[in-house]
Amino acid sequence: MSQADGTLLDKLFERRNRERSSQEKKKIVIREEDATLERNRQGTMRWYLHPENDDACIKSLVVYRYEMPPGSHTGKQRVQGNLAAYCISGYGHVTVDGVAHEWEAGDVIGLPPMREGHELQLFNDSQGEARVIFAQPNFMAIYGIDFGCGFEQLEDASSASATS
Repeated sequence: MSQADGTLLDKLFERRNRERSSQEKKKIVIREEDATLERNRQGTMRWYLHPENDDACIKSLVVYRYEMPPGSHTGKQRVQGNLAAYCISGYGHVTVDGVAHEWEAGDVIGLPPMREGHELQLFNDSQGEARVIFAQPNFMAIYGIDFGCGFEQLEDASSASATS
């Protein structure tokens, strides 16, 4: 690159200016009705912040909520860790690397980062719908889609997780 094109430092400042300008047009509040609700191999999920969502003001986090009918469970995934989940409603258990841990509304589930990842699956043991919201760094931007551990779907959600 010639000096006439500007230095790489100049390019960083240009990029900063473009990003700042772009952020002014992005959503600061993501309302529940604006979050994408979908049924997928993990169950029923509502996505608040997702790497494909270009209208949110930040891309550094992934935030989603599981909505689990009574007696259902999410799919099982291998995940990097470094995530936190807040249990909004219901009660049940979460298996982390094959070990069950009970949870109930008001609890927080924290999963430390592990180089080889964790196997993670949530179960709703309550008589009503359970809702658990997750937040984690957007590792796709840092490590690529494998999250540094090999992102794999190990088991699909139970059929009771289907939306009505």
